[in-house]
Amino acid sequence: MVAEIRARLFAFAFVTTLRRVLGLPLSRWFSLGLWLVVLVTPWTRLWPLAIAALAALFLLRQLYRRARRRGYATFTPLKNWPDVSDVALLPGEVRIPVRATGIFSAGRHEHDVLLRPGSCWHIPLNEHAIMVESGPGRYLYQFIQPGFLEKVEIGHFLFGSDHFPGLKITFHTDWSPQLDFSGIAYYIGGGREQIGRLKRTIYLTFDNEADWLAVWKSLVGREPTS
Repeated sequence: MVAEIRARLFAFAFVTTLRRVLGLPLSRWFSLGLWLVVLVTPWTRLWPLAIAALAALFLLRQLYRRARRRGYATFTPLKNWPDVSDVALLPGEVRIPVRATGIFSAGRHEHDVLLRPGSCWHIPLNEHAIMVESGPGRYLYQFIQPGFLEKVEIGHFLFGSDHFPGLKITFHTDWSPQLDFSGIAYYIGGGREQIGRLKRTIYLTFDNEADWLAVWKSLVGREPTS
């Protein structure tokens, strides 16, 4: 129940942040409206209304801040893992359609995306690649390398009233414009291997259960047991 409410609130925050009226996002208009209520309310007679408007303004700002920090994502893991004993691992280079949420990068660009169409596939050396479409002809990526996968959770991704079969993937990566591979790191103690990695959490959602379970099993690299 709590997750469903949070998903609807995060969806509200996302939509009102993107949608604009007279050049300003709806979220800004909501804040301005509440400030106007506070300023024009006669405190001597209607102070409860002013206090309520201040409280609503505070809660609204907390909602937008928390939703943005969490990438507008709500995820509920499954308590009982499904049986994947008959599910085949992903064949090499076969691309599975997904919708991705989280931070993805390309070159010196890095963006938060929400339920963007893309694909996931297994490449040699047990690495997985996720590509998402950031715009017409433009793509962003994440690469999950063996040994740097921290956790994979299977469950459902919630956004508004929609529920999607999904995976929550936590890993460490060196694929980010925040990490500068050129320069002094190459001359002191071992180059790229000495550069730290960033911790990332991304979410993948799927159109069907077969792809969902196949990607989960491929990422985990074994048959999970509950």
